[in-house]
Parts: sequence; structure tokens; C-alpha cells
Amino acid sequence: MSSKDTTSNEDSDSTDSNSNDSSHESQSSKSTHSHSDAQSASSSSHEESKSQPKTESKASTTKPSNTSSDHSTASKDSSEEESSEETASHKSQSSQEVTKPTQVQPPSTSSELQGMFKDPPDFSVTQDVLDEANSKPIDEFGFIIKRAPTPEEERLNKAYQKKELEREKKWETMMSKHNWPKILSNRRKYRKVKTRAIKGIPNKCRAKAWRLILEANNKHKLEEVENSVQRFYDQEVPAVDHTIRVDIPRTLPQVPQFLQADTRLNLYRILRAYNNSDNTLGYFQGMNFHAAIFLLYMKDSDEAFSSLYNLMKGEKHRLRDLFADGFKGLQQLNKVWMVCLERHFKAVHTKLIRLDIDPMLYTPSWFLCAFLDMDFPAPLLMRIVDRLVVFGLRQLLSLGLAIIDLNESKLADPKAQMEIVLPI
Repeated sequence: MSSKDTTSNEDSDSTDSNSNDSSHESQSSKSTHSHSDAQSASSSSHEESKSQPKTESKASTTKPSNTSSDHSTASKDSSEEESSEETASHKSQSSQEVTKPTQVQPPSTSSELQGMFKDPPDFSVTQDVLDEANSKPIDEFGFIIKRAPTPEEERLNKAYQKKELEREKKWETMMSKHNWPKILSNRRKYRKVKTRAIKGIPNKCRAKAWRLILEANNKHKLEEVENSVQRFYDQEVPAVDHTIRVDIPRTLPQVPQFLQADTRLNLYRILRAYNNSDNTLGYFQGMNFHAAIFLLYMKDSDEAFSSLYNLMKGEKHRLRDLFADGFKGLQQLNKVWMVCLERHFKAVHTKLIRLDIDPMLYTPSWFLCAFLDMDFPAPLLMRIVDRLVVFGLRQLLSLGLAIIDLNESKLADPKAQMEIVLPI
């Protein structure tokens, strides 16, 4: 990727960013917690995949044969045998690791914790947590509505819905079995896909559009999508199985559907299947957000898994390269980012250098997670996925520049120190 590509694509982003200025401005100051969470999750992902598997994979592979009664018996016999005592201690430590970093309601009972380490795991939450989440209103994307819209926002939303209906018809016609092959074979016709994606893929068309576009950009796509999750899931219990299980409750906590035990289990199955399908890389933290968004829209686990697979390995995307070889791809992308930052926002670039703020403090959340772990409005998150699917990784660079543009005055302020700069 060259900085030239990023600069050329920035113009298209700026057109869309005008419509989302208010969303960017209202949310940029709220990203304090998101940056730190994403950074810690990304920095710990490689350590967990290397250091934890030797002990935790043993626990996850042996526990399927245990029942809840076995756990209670082991705890009673712990005073008699030292080996049982060590096992109980290990389980206690694992339980603390599960509950400590979660962003949603952690399991409140020992039975819930034990359930997470069964095979298949039980990700059930207490009924009062479900009732509280289901009592809150949700938007068309499935996200909890945090506040009532203003009259002006309602007016704009109604106008947008009218345009959305018109765009739905255009996308459905474009993606028909008769037209789609012709569009893929003609670069000029494929430009329509790009220009329409910039305006936003209609919400009802997203599942099909994402799947078709990702399939077209991966020459090595899965030959058999049907039953692909089960096929790869059954191969083995991965060494990072514990990491996958711990990440499930952290994923999209603002979406009530991901409090449902069956949805969480499907997400676990997809991530474990991907780990087994790409055994040279495996699973890393951050992949769970991409898989969850696909599962949220596609419902079918095989289609969601196929889309994740194509996003990771597609020629235009190659998202897996960011994770590979000790995040070597991310480090290279960070170099491109710093060149773009210096070219377009020299004062901000100088300020970050002076404060010794390394890109690895914030780009894991931006580029590995594609901003999906941040507290952005749901419509903006979906537009980010639209552009990532259509344009690839360069779109994430453009969005990063848009965030800097919205906060340039604060970031470049001579009085601004680390406590002001990092949250932005």
C-alpha cells in the first residue's frame, strides 16, 4: 500500500465524512476507554497465543469429559490430594482471568464459569442480565439505543430512509444472478459498486453485498461453504482455545443478541473453525469483532465464517498479514500511517513524536479491529465495514486521517499533554 493510494482515497472519504461530522465529533472524545482496551487486548493477544496454550489448552482439552458434579467432587477432595489442590487453584486463576477484563456482565456464579470451559461451552448469562438488556430499545442494526434522537436527527433519519429504499432497489438489481457476473468482469461497471458503497450499502442488502464482494476478491476462497464451520471445528481443540472462550463475552456488549447463549456459541464455533483453517496463523484477539459483525448480519454460521475467511485472505484485504510474524504487517502499516500523518498534519505528527506516543498504542484498535471495538454510533460502524469490504485496508488509513482532522486543534495545542492526546 502506498501513501499515494491513501491520499487519493481520502477525497472520497471527505465527501462522506461531511455527513458524519456530528457523529465523529461527538464520539472522538469518548474513545478514551476504547483505545486503552483495544491496545491492551492486541498487545496481550500474541503473548496469550504463545505462553498460555501450554497450560490452558490442556485444561480445555481435558475438561470436556468432566461434568459439573466432577468439579464439586474435585473441590471436596482438594484437601486430601495435592494434585487436586493445584488443579482447583489453576481453575480459580482461570476464572479470575475470565471475569477481570470483560466489558459486559461477567459470570456471577461458579457454575457459569465452569460452563464456559465445557465442550461445547455454555455461555449462558443470568436471566436478570438478559431481561435488563432486552428491556432497552434497539436500533435497526441491533445496537442498544443510548439516548433518544433529537428532532433534527429524526428529520434527517426520515430523509435518509427514503433514499435507503431507492438504494435498496439499485443494489438488489446490481446483485442479481444475471447482473453480478457481468459487473465483476467489467472494471468500468464495478466502479458502480465503489461509488454506491461510499454512499452506504443499504442495511437490508449488507449481508449479501459483503458476502459477494469478499468472495470476488479471494481467488482461494473455500470450495465448500456449506458445513465449513463444522468441518474445521472438528479438526482439533486449538492451543488458543482458552483465549477464544475468554474473548466471547467481550464481543459487541452493546448488542443484546450477543448475550444469547446460542449466538455466543456460534461465534465461538466460527473463531475456533477459523483457527483450524489457518493453522499457520491461528486466532488472535481482534478477529472476534469481524466475525461478530458478519454473524450479526448473515445469521448463518457458514456464511459468516466464509466472509471472515475471505476478509482475512482476500487479495485486496489480507487482514491476516497484519497479525502474522509478530504483527509485522501492522508495523509496516504504521510506517505508512506516520508518513501520511506527517504529510497532512505535520503539527500533530510532531506533537506525537515529542510525547513519544508510538502508533502501537492506538493502531491495534484502529487497524486490527477496524474501529469496531470503539464507541462509535452503529451507522458509522457499519459504514466502516462497508468501505473495508469494498476498498480494503487503505480505507482504515483514510478514516484515521479523518479522526485527526476532526481533532487537529486539540492534538496540536502546545498545552496538550499525554492525558489529553491519548484519549483522542
